[in-house]
Amino acid sequence: RCVSCGHELTPALGKKNAHHFRHKTNACSYEDYIHKLWKQYILEKWQESQHFYISYYVANSCDKSSSCTLKKTIKSLKCDSELVTETIDLKEKYDTCKVESWYGGYRADLLLTNSKNPNIVPTFIEICYKHQCDEQKQNAGIPIVELKVVDDNLCWPQHLKESPSIIPGSGINQIGTVGFVLYGFNRKRLIHHNVRRFYAYQDENGINHGRVDENIISCCNIDVHRADSMIEIFVMEEMVKNNLQFLWFGIRELNNHGIKIKHCLHCINNANCRLFLQENPELGSVSINDMPDTEFDKTIIASLCSKYFETPIWTVNNIPFVIWKNDVYLRKPLKKIDNVGSPPKERVIEILQYHGNKS
Repeated sequence: RCVSCGHELTPALGKKNAHHFRHKTNACSYEDYIHKLWKQYILEKWQESQHFYISYYVANSCDKSSSCTLKKTIKSLKCDSELVTETIDLKEKYDTCKVESWYGGYRADLLLTNSKNPNIVPTFIEICYKHQCDEQKQNAGIPIVELKVVDDNLCWPQHLKESPSIIPGSGINQIGTVGFVLYGFNRKRLIHHNVRRFYAYQDENGINHGRVDENIISCCNIDVHRADSMIEIFVMEEMVKNNLQFLWFGIRELNNHGIKIKHCLHCINNANCRLFLQENPELGSVSINDMPDTEFDKTIIASLCSKYFETPIWTVNNIPFVIWKNDVYLRKPLKKIDNVGSPPKERVIEILQYHGNKS
C-alpha cells in the first residue's frame, strides 16, 4: 500500500524500466508520496541510529580583532576570516524526533527536541522535492536542515558534510541522491585565546612585588586590569611552560623597564638558602625554591635578606608579550624602605611567621 494515500499498489515488473510499484487505481500525488516516504525513512533512521552527525563551515570572528593589542604584537595569531569545520551529533543534543510537529508558529516535517530540556531550541528536518522552505521560515532563526531529494531512492549517509568549496549559507551540498541546505545555523564562532598575566605592584612599605595570576584569562579581557597593578605583562598560555618560568620572565622584563623586584628565584644563593628553615626545622632539607610564594613571600624574604645577591645572568627564551603600564600608579609617591644591610633577627622571624606557617 502507498505510504501516502494508503491505497493498494501493484508491482510493475517490466523489461524496460526498473521494477517498481504503481497505484492500482486513483494515483495520488507523487510529491506527497515522496514527502511521506522520506519522512518515514528519516524517522526510522533516527530511531535506529546511535549517532546523527552533521558537519558545516563556520567563520572565526572577533569583534575586537581590528584593535587587538595582542594580535598586533603576535603576528601569527589567527582570529578571524578562517573557515573551520563545526561537527555536531544531533543525537547528543536531541532525544526525540516527531513527524509534522509545530514550533514557533511553523510546522516541521520532522522536529528534533530535547524532552529533558525543553529550553533547547529544536532543529527542523525539512524534505524538499520541488519546493524549498519559504523565505519567512528560512529567516525564523530556527536551525533547519533542508534535504533536497530527487526520487524515492532512499539513501541516508552516515555523516552529512558540507563541501569545502561551498560558501556557508548558499548552494546545495550533494551526497549521493540527497542534497542539503542549512538555515538558521550559527555561521560565526567567537574565537578567543587563553592568556597568562604577570603583574607587579608595590606594598605599603614600598617593596615591589611580582606575581603570576593563577587564573587563565581570555584574550578579549586583557584590557581589564587589576586595580593595584603598576605593570602587567600578557603572554599566550602555550608560550610558557609553567608559573615559575613566567615569574622569572616577568621579573626580568620589569628590570628592563626600570622596576626592580628582589626575589629568591633570582638570588645566586637560592639553592643553598636555609634562612627560612632556621625557624621551621621540621621542613628538613627542603630548599626555599621548593616552597610556593603562597607559603613564603620570597620577595619579602629577599628584600630583608643580607645574603641576597642577584644572579648576573638571567636566561630565558624570548617570548612575545603585551605590556601595560599604569602611569597613574607609577607616578604615585610611595614610602620607601632601606633594604641595605642585615635586618634584625626578630624582624626576619616575624616576617617568616606571618608569611609562612602561622601556627
